[in-house]
Amino acid sequence: MGSLSGRRAAFGIIVIVIGGITIFVGGALADLAAGNVSWIDYIGGMMCACGWGIEGAIAGKCLDIAEPDVGITIRFIGENIIWWIIIVPIIALAGIPIFEYAIAVLNPLSILILSFAGITFGYCYVSWYKSFPLIGVGHGQGIANLYGLCALIFLYFFLAQVPA
Repeated sequence: MGSLSGRRAAFGIIVIVIGGITIFVGGALADLAAGNVSWIDYIGGMMCACGWGIEGAIAGKCLDIAEPDVGITIRFIGENIIWWIIIVPIIALAGIPIFEYAIAVLNPLSILILSFAGITFGYCYVSWYKSFPLIGVGHGQGIANLYGLCALIFLYFFLAQVPA
């Protein structure tokens, strides 16, 4: 049974990669023809795809013995360490006025929208991490697609606006 599910998982990965190439190759070819290829975008996209896939595989194994809330807490602590100890100091040393930008964001509307976004993403993260041990990583990655749907629903509920 293990080899069958391994073959199915490998086939699923191949189908996803081919689907991604099919969808995005048109834009890549147009960029190449225009001569203004932004390689950093493509490299970043590949890094995201690999990172989320690896995260799902690791989280799926770890969540067999831990609760989703623990996994989310560990992930966010790790992200905060990366941002506050590595990225923010590098950006500040590069001369970008990040503190001015941060203060400019502190207005009631921005705080309200960020709060609602936090509620939305928190719900999606808990659902996503909870799905790994229940239905498996392969199916659970589809739960991550709830971000878009939940963002639209919560925008409607919290701001009483139908998104364009």
